[in-house]
Amino acid sequence: MKISTRARYGIRAIIDIAIYGIDRPVMAKDIVSRQHISKKYLEQILTSLKEKGFIRTIRGSRGGYMLAKSPESITLKEVIESLEGPIELVDCVGSMRGCPLSDDCFARDIWKEISDAIEAKLKGMTLKDIVTRIIQRKKTEEYVYFI
Repeated sequence: MKISTRARYGIRAIIDIAIYGIDRPVMAKDIVSRQHISKKYLEQILTSLKEKGFIRTIRGSRGGYMLAKSPESITLKEVIESLEGPIELVDCVGSMRGCPLSDDCFARDIWKEISDAIEAKLKGMTLKDIVTRIIQRKKTEEYVYFI
């Protein structure tokens, strides 16, 4: 399983909005600058995130993007699936159409178990969890002294 560039950039963009958009909208140009994503590609991703209800736009000279939902209600799984569709490790786990041996495959149970573990981790990880982790890491880095 490989997470697409679109999903990775989307996750970076929504994390950026969650961190910097607490009290004011985040401009696309600022996300471009901080996340090193092309403006055109970012705009496509932001449009998708807006259509799925994760973010909203604020118009005007001080406008930009803000979260449309609380960070604790947005899971990593939802964001990834909104940008690239269902997360499937192998075709036979998501549906029986992927392989003629699906019913009798010795490995299918293993793939299912791994897929379920990945899904549970992504479902259990919220945007708030990620932002909290980033803030904690930044605080820890501030207190590193060298003698």
